[in-house]
Amino acid sequence: MDNISNHRTSALESVLAGAGVHVRNRDDVMQKVAAIAQDGPDKLLFLSDFDQTLTRYWVNGERGFTSYKVVEKSPLMSEDYREKARQLADKYHPIEVAVDMSLEEKTQHMVKWWEGNHNLMIGERIKRSQLKEMVANANIQFRDKCEVLFSELDSFNIPLLVFSAGLGGTN
Repeated sequence: MDNISNHRTSALESVLAGAGVHVRNRDDVMQKVAAIAQDGPDKLLFLSDFDQTLTRYWVNGERGFTSYKVVEKSPLMSEDYREKARQLADKYHPIEVAVDMSLEEKTQHMVKWWEGNHNLMIGERIKRSQLKEMVANANIQFRDKCEVLFSELDSFNIPLLVFSAGLGGTN
């Protein structure tokens, strides 16, 4: 095994040994990662969620905004919008986090929440320039080293796909 392979294996073993990392079959994970490395970056795709995965949960000691909160809390939005969006959140968030409800049942409610928010936003006739201003003034931040991650993915031409139940196209 060459030095680069030894370094990568050692780095992976260090990650797998970390606090809070639980792996059922360590050898299986090592084999899968080795196969990914063997195939090279041309066959790799990086997939991530956005809210509180790429972004911080806490920002400056306060709860960081989700993409919806960026819009909901913005002074660029009408008071009527903010109130109705808050009412939707008050109604549907408890359902989103309920442990005694099936995924199928929750999904129906989450679709209604999304549709309600979407319709409210359409009524506001938001412009892209306003979204940029909302993001710039919101309590939202990428996690540490996201820029490094994005740069590394770009340097190897590895696509990054962000799947999210939140808003898209706000950059």
